[in-house]
Amino acid sequence: YLYSFCAKGSLVLEKDKFSSGLSGSCYRIKNINSNGNSLSIDASKQMIFKSVRLFKTNAYEVGLSSFVDLQELKLSLFFEFEKCPHIHPLICLVVSDEKDKLNVPVGYLCEEAELGSLKEFLVSHVLFGNYACFLRGIFYIAEAIQFLHEHEIIHDDIYTGNVLLFPDGNEIRMKLIDFGQSKTIEEYKL
Repeated sequence: YLYSFCAKGSLVLEKDKFSSGLSGSCYRIKNINSNGNSLSIDASKQMIFKSVRLFKTNAYEVGLSSFVDLQELKLSLFFEFEKCPHIHPLICLVVSDEKDKLNVPVGYLCEEAELGSLKEFLVSHVLFGNYACFLRGIFYIAEAIQFLHEHEIIHDDIYTGNVLLFPDGNEIRMKLIDFGQSKTIEEYKL
């Protein structure tokens, strides 16, 4: 009830995954067949589908908590992350599949960071010339951290892999992601 969802059958995915890890695989979306239904995503943006490996076989046992990080969900909802343009909550649309006559969550959609993570960018690009654009992006990440601290949240997992890069004209937009390890200051006190 907290997130809108679409059926996996509505997605037209690229044949090959472009990234995978222990928890799942990522596929670029070629098209979304919405059948006239409005989806809560900006269709002009490149989207990816992250399938999530479920370690439980019985669909009756599978719920949102099996793949949606409830800590990130809670913080996003109650601390209004959308008010900070330098924070990028990953989950935007739950994808479900019918199994055992139930709609079972199998993954989610999120905006694709065309330039990948800061970690990948630094490995594959040699920085030279004017650093102003790059330093401005780092400053925006500092603003995101300040936003979190003003809301008494500690990210607790800041590193270059948790900063996504988006092209913005001649600039680079950097956004902080992955709030699964984050805690409020009150939770740290406990």
